[in-house]
Amino acid sequence: QLAEAQRVASAAAQAQAVLNRSWSAIAVSDWGDFGETSYVDWGGATGQSSPAAAETAAIKACDEKGDGKGCRLIGGTFNQGRLAFAYKGEVPINGQQFRVSWDMSESEASSAALKKCNVKGCKVELVICAKPG
Repeated sequence: QLAEAQRVASAAAQAQAVLNRSWSAIAVSDWGDFGETSYVDWGGATGQSSPAAAETAAIKACDEKGDGKGCRLIGGTFNQGRLAFAYKGEVPINGQQFRVSWDMSESEASSAALKKCNVKGCKVELVICAKPG
């Protein structure tokens, strides 16, 4: 019984080690132009060693995609499941131009993000899945 308990403890420690290097995040930058239109840049990262590393990597990915202005973390960092980002595109600044949703299933996360977006033409642009680095 002792050997079995040690095996279970070892398996649990290995599973936790995988989670500890599986941190993921999505960042966005929302900015407007003179025509009262909003544009969104986004980026994501997965397989990071900590929540802080995931946040930094996601913000860097967002900055590299766009103009580098004001990227910020959305939806928090996570080390299990999937985070889906839905976006319509050029919509009024006061509109609901993007939303995120987390779930263990990619299809459920995507479906929930689309429902939250609540703007005709919204589509899932990015799904980040937590995975070991």
